[in-house]
Amino acid sequence: MKKILSIALGATMAFACGTEPQEVDYTQLSDEERLEVAKEIAQSTIIVDGHMDLPFRMYNLGNTMNGEIYDFINRQESGNIDYVRAREGG
Repeated sequence: MKKILSIALGATMAFACGTEPQEVDYTQLSDEERLEVAKEIAQSTIIVDGHMDLPFRMYNLGNTMNGEIYDFINRQESGNIDYVRAREGG
C-alpha cells in the first residue's frame, strides 16, 4: 500500500511540477470567450458563497413555522440563490 501511495504521489508531483501556468490576458478575449473561461472555472473548483441569503430565508420561512418552507429546488423570484441557478452557474 505504501508503494502505491508513493508512486501516486510521485506521479502527481511530476505532473504538477512539469506544467508551467500560462499567462492569459483576459482583456484580449471576447465576452463569449471570457464566459467560457468562467464556466470552466466554476465547473472545476469549489465555490463558497459566504453571504447569509439562503440560511436566512430557510430559517425565516421554514424554521419559525410562520410561513411556507423555502423552496430551494425550484427557481425562485426572490433571493439570490436556488438550486436551478446554482446548477446554471456551475
